[in-house]
Amino acid sequence: GLLGLALGFSLAGDVVLTHSSQLAFMIGMVCFLLAHCVYINLFLRDFHFNRNRLLIFLIPLSLAVAGYSYFHT
Repeated sequence: GLLGLALGFSLAGDVVLTHSSQLAFMIGMVCFLLAHCVYINLFLRDFHFNRNRLLIFLIPLSLAVAGYSYFHT
């Protein structure tokens, strides 16, 4: 299921990172990002949370990551 998919993305990221090029690095990072998105989905599936609190946390976090990426690339 989803755990296998997450582990597959993680494995793909490891394999791609064995190559030493900038493209391989970017592809590897995308694989790890996708794996973590699936892991988060699995974690939140059975977790009861307040959606408003989650948005209060995720919106500033998203803005901070986007700002960091914009100013440091």
